[in-house]
Order: sequence, then structure tokens, then C-alpha cells
Amino acid sequence: MAIPAFPQEQGTKIMRYGGIRFGVDLVPFVGYFLTPQQKGAAVTADAEFRDGWFAVINAGYLDFNKEEADYTYHNNGRYLKIGINHNFVPREPGENEIIFWGLGFATSVFTHSADPVVIRNNYWGDYVTSVGPVKMRPFWVEMTAGIRVEMFRNFFMGWNVQGRFLLQLPDNEPEPYIVPGYGYTGKSFSVGFNYTLSFRIPYMIKVIEKKKKKTEEEEEEK
Repeated sequence: MAIPAFPQEQGTKIMRYGGIRFGVDLVPFVGYFLTPQQKGAAVTADAEFRDGWFAVINAGYLDFNKEEADYTYHNNGRYLKIGINHNFVPREPGENEIIFWGLGFATSVFTHSADPVVIRNNYWGDYVTSVGPVKMRPFWVEMTAGIRVEMFRNFFMGWNVQGRFLLQLPDNEPEPYIVPGYGYTGKSFSVGFNYTLSFRIPYMIKVIEKKKKKTEEEEEEK
């Protein structure tokens, strides 16, 4: 009586470099020339903790000034974002290009004010007042998708688009005109874009094990 061949698993080891990547977002610098009333900077870092999975952290600041005939608005603050990105395109050994989606959580700490505020009245005359400064800390969730390619060894370029969902703004405070890291308020959803240049510091070699089926009959042939 023939004994059926049962499949056995055998692993193939593939070497891939991992590392931590540090980068800078170019969008705030370009945005300054398009909208001089806002100045800012943003940096990013990520590390591959599992094949295709990246822990991500972004940080930045914004200084925003808007001058109108009846008021002058000022907003200054910083923001922090943490999240996870996942590459969903298979890579060959040595390939570092990825197409990814991600999910993150973000917060901002900022102070905003309007000073002066002119309330015009033709009968009683103009009244000058001010609002703030008021310190706020909103939170939001981000969904992101993008690409990253290796231009030179350990030098990367990438871009991504974010959909931002605002979770909290205090009801008893004056609503800010803009939130650092989130964008203009008025709606609970906003869209963002990043274009980054980054450098990777290799710190480990990842061993990825791909399993394949093998039968006992193949073992006997050897």
C-alpha cells in the first residue's frame, strides 16, 4: 500500500537591508512663495520594523499671519503625527521602491489671536478690541497613500496625499482660522500633500523567510 506524500514546508532566506530614514518636507518651503503669510517647516522619520511595515513620525511648525482691513490674525504652533505605513507591492531583494497606504494620529499645540479687531459703526464710531491669545490642542486622524523611490543609494524621494478627519475643537473657544499640520478649519475634513527628500541610515539586515511546499517523495529522490 502506497503511503501518500504529505507536504512539508521549507524556507528560503532572503537578505534585505532595513534602516531608519530621516527626511524633510519641501511643501512648506514652496508654499511660502505662494502664500507669504505662512511660514513653516516639517521633518519626517520612518523605520521598517517588519517586511513592508513602517513606523512613521512627522513633526513641524507653522507661523501664520493674515492682515485684513478690519483685523489682523496670528497663529503660531507646532504639530506631531505618528502612524504606520504599509507597502502593498511585492519587492525583489535589493528593491526599496514602495507604494503604500497608511493610517496615523495627529495633534497640534498652538496659540492664535486677532489683534486688533475693528468693529465699524457709522453712528457711534469704530470700536477697537482684540480676541485672545487662546491656546488650543486639537486632534485628528489621517489616512495617507503615496510612493517612495530610491534615487541613489540610501537617498529617497517620495510624495503622499493625506485625508484628515478632525476629531476635536473646543466649543467654548474662538474657532481658529487654521490649525498647524491640519490646514484651514470650517470643515471636519481636509486634504494635504507632502513631497519629501530623505536619507536612510542602514542599521540591520532583515531576514525574510518565504515558504514553499515540498513532498516526502521529493525528499526520497534526493
